[in-house]
Amino acid sequence: MTGTGSGGEPEDGASDVFGASDATGESIPEAGVDVPVAPDHDASGPMDSPPPKPPPCPDPLIYLATLYGELWSFSPKTNTFADIAPLACPTGSSLFALAADRRGVAYAVYYSGELFALDMTSGACHATKFVATHGPNFLQFGMGFVANGGDGGGGGPDEPETLYVSSIGTPTRLGIIDTKAFSLTALAQIGPESLTGVALSGTGDGRLFGYYNQPSPGDLIQLDPATSQVLQDWPVGLTQGQAWGFAFWKEQFYLFTTTDNYRSRVHLFDPATSALTFVTDAKQLGSIIISATVSTCAPLK
Repeated sequence: MTGTGSGGEPEDGASDVFGASDATGESIPEAGVDVPVAPDHDASGPMDSPPPKPPPCPDPLIYLATLYGELWSFSPKTNTFADIAPLACPTGSSLFALAADRRGVAYAVYYSGELFALDMTSGACHATKFVATHGPNFLQFGMGFVANGGDGGGGGPDEPETLYVSSIGTPTRLGIIDTKAFSLTALAQIGPESLTGVALSGTGDGRLFGYYNQPSPGDLIQLDPATSQVLQDWPVGLTQGQAWGFAFWKEQFYLFTTTDNYRSRVHLFDPATSALTFVTDAKQLGSIIISATVSTCAPLK
């Protein structure tokens, strides 16, 4: 994610970055699907067998956007990066943050306030009908999905989930974007007014986490999605630098930070022990990761 302060776009290819998440033709993907209704049965007749369990979530990856318009994946199983595609959304603006859903679609907000839908396998990009109408603090925002069912991520790709967003500026507020109507509802303030630049990451069991950059160095926090209250705060002790993002994975967090103008670094933080472990560098010089996202299919344990 890139921090903008006044909401402007990055300059000279090395701005502060605020990190953190398929349509075909002209249609916009919806968050849910219609569920077939079982036919009525005569109570005296034989009962049908129970419906099959929904298909499992696809094998999750952490998705990344770079300062120079590339879409990557990162595999926590191998700690390796892979190219997906150049980002080619129909805008003259720059990407601010991503949030991936359970079906292989990510929503990308740009500095202009435009919201696009991305196919995470091909990088294909489609405009949505979202219009930023909540003032400059919600022109850009951090984003993350939270599963509604709280079943531990086992409900399959079509389990209902909610897209939460965090505003930029003071005070920082939580919000919800309806991915059917593409409307934004602003919620309560997150923590004290000094807390700003909050990237978001949600889970399959209904939890929401944030990673903020001010006051510096930023901490990891758990948020109550209903009230915006900070439930827990974990000091990380890691300077985020000009670009940062994070993603939940098995009760730990992958942190992507950039303390120079050359290359992002990856660390793994364990809230249970406060251990911070260096994992790897981004694959080449000039690889600056500006946003990270993982779907709520990410494993809990």
